[in-house]
Amino acid sequence: MRRSWFITPNQKKRICHIQNDPNALYLKLFHQYLRKKNIVLEAELEVWSIEAIKRSVMSNLGVAILPRFTVENELSLGLLREVSTGMAESRITALFAYSRGKWRSSAMELFLRLLPEFYEKW
Repeated sequence: MRRSWFITPNQKKRICHIQNDPNALYLKLFHQYLRKKNIVLEAELEVWSIEAIKRSVMSNLGVAILPRFTVENELSLGLLREVSTGMAESRITALFAYSRGKWRSSAMELFLRLLPEFYEKW
């Protein structure tokens, strides 16, 4: 697979896109990118485990887009290979959500108290 595989517009790829939660922000951005470039992948396979996705890609069952921190070890060992896209400079801001009405541990309370302070410094 060429490293520029997802840069050239107007392509139909005979490959499966292996993904987890289709509502994940990074996957929504990837799908938006593919639509913008008019790149169509032949099939999609939904697998709800990052580890299963990585093993599927290593077994040559398709391609996946995953957050870098989930694949850094496999990339450094040469088990996975990064393919270039026009999204290389994309950054996703971390988000969090919690239920106000539910019980929170002391660790969660501390996290919620420290988060605004961290955010202001960052």
